[in-house]
Amino acid sequence: MFFKEFRDRLGISQKEAFEKLEIQQATLAKYESQSIAPSSSVIKKYCETLNANPTFLFFGQEPHLLSATPQISIENGYLLNDLSSLFSQDELAQKLREILIEALLKRVKGIIKEGTFVKLLDAFSLGSHVRQRPFLFLYYVFQIISVAKNQPNTTIQNAKQFIIETIQNFKTFSWKNQPAFTEKIKQDITELIDSDFTESECQLLIEQTDTVLILLERTMSPMVIKAHRGVFHT
Repeated sequence: MFFKEFRDRLGISQKEAFEKLEIQQATLAKYESQSIAPSSSVIKKYCETLNANPTFLFFGQEPHLLSATPQISIENGYLLNDLSSLFSQDELAQKLREILIEALLKRVKGIIKEGTFVKLLDAFSLGSHVRQRPFLFLYYVFQIISVAKNQPNTTIQNAKQFIIETIQNFKTFSWKNQPAFTEKIKQDITELIDSDFTESECQLLIEQTDTVLILLERTMSPMVIKAHRGVFHT
């Protein structure tokens, strides 16, 4: 949670914040220190009173203000409507995903074999109402792999199985009964690795774990990276 970072971005004191939000200063301090989790009504107050972008509050992803969140222009909205009349929603989603993958590949071209990374990017489109969750899940998984593969007692005989077991053994957790990393995400990524990746491709991902992490970080804001980088290092 990034409540303190949000207040810092606004440039206001705790006193100013709790007066605007009409909550106790001690309670606000607990939110900012992550001692307690705010209720949905408090999140709503942040959004309505301070114009907070909930994606920033939860994941640190810019922009921090809701009004600054990029919007689709009217012209592009018309184009999407026209496309919707020509394609089914699934077909349109697939075409937009292909555009996204192509754009991301241009940013990272030459760092890793394209075929392998395209398959990894497929995991980014897994069903979730919070786009960052698959990103963060993979980011956590490959951090675990990066640490584990360098342990003296680690022997990787089957790269694909090693990745799958790491995914399956990852402990899911939730906040307010909303899973942060759902079993569906775990299962979907497992099936993608199992069905679409060869053993040699899995070996490449493990050998170039640091590169994979760099590529994943290119999809995240600096605040998200700061909050989640190195959480599994000993």
